[in-house]
Amino acid sequence: MRHRLLAVTLLCSGVSFQPLTAQASSSVAGFAPGWYIVEPTATFVVLQLSVTDLQAQLSPDTIAARASIRAGEVVLAFEFTQDNYLIFESFGRISAVHGRASLTRAPAGGRPGYLTEEVQMMNGILAAGSTLWVLSMDPATATATVQLAGGRVQTIPSKNIALLSNAYGEALGRSAFRAVLR
Repeated sequence: MRHRLLAVTLLCSGVSFQPLTAQASSSVAGFAPGWYIVEPTATFVVLQLSVTDLQAQLSPDTIAARASIRAGEVVLAFEFTQDNYLIFESFGRISAVHGRASLTRAPAGGRPGYLTEEVQMMNGILAAGSTLWVLSMDPATATATVQLAGGRVQTIPSKNIALLSNAYGEALGRSAFRAVLR
């Protein structure tokens, strides 16, 4: 069943696979896989839907058309080819972001966090559901410092953001490992 869903997803998204060549690798000068912050000038296209998307009662084309990535969110870029970053979004989609200036490498020392509640700021809103780069959390002041697009740093209430590593750690505590298929 999983293979069938993957095949349907790939067919609906128009993805085709080509043999990997030395030119097509991520060895583009200056690129290294890792966490990147989305800049406001970015444009993107969904290449593969997530499992959650496939459970919706909408067509894959409709879901892909409604998908969004917000400026300031972080994504995991794993390839840069033909002026496009290939990225994993934090909840399962694979997308392409066009243009070298569309993403900025997230600074070392931070972690991805999931915004659980909307945060009102003087110059806009951080939407619930966004994945942001958390630079620090201060229990004494109940605040978190996040880095957004353009290198902007913002302090928000720490109750509004959950570190993904903590959420995944809790899931690990409730999970049993299984052997991989051979």
